[in-house]
Amino acid sequence: MIESARLRFEHEEYPLALQKIEEILQLEPGNSQALGLKMSIENKLTNTKVDEWYRLAQQHIENQSFVHAREALRKVLELKPAETRAAQMPSPRWTASNRSTCESAPRRTRCSSPPRWPGARAR
Repeated sequence: MIESARLRFEHEEYPLALQKIEEILQLEPGNSQALGLKMSIENKLTNTKVDEWYRLAQQHIENQSFVHAREALRKVLELKPAETRAAQMPSPRWTASNRSTCESAPRRTRCSSPPRWPGARAR
């Protein structure tokens, strides 16, 4: 059964691989091969989600939607708190157009100061 799970993992069929692993772990809770493969799959899924959030943050930056970009980067840090790329994303320049973007945003999403990425140090 572990080979079936490994094959599903290699073919990027992660939900099926996890299902097989759960079946193995119900029979043998301490199966080290199954536990290791489960960790590999969960890491792969997390990394995929992190990459998707980064792409979304970059799109928001390009569209000067800094509040949404910051929220996407927060999601990255929720998934991987030690992720350093989120704090290293370039900070947008605070210009009059940024200010007008924030002022025209709905009240609950308005910026009161220049956008700062999660984990970034104050200037």
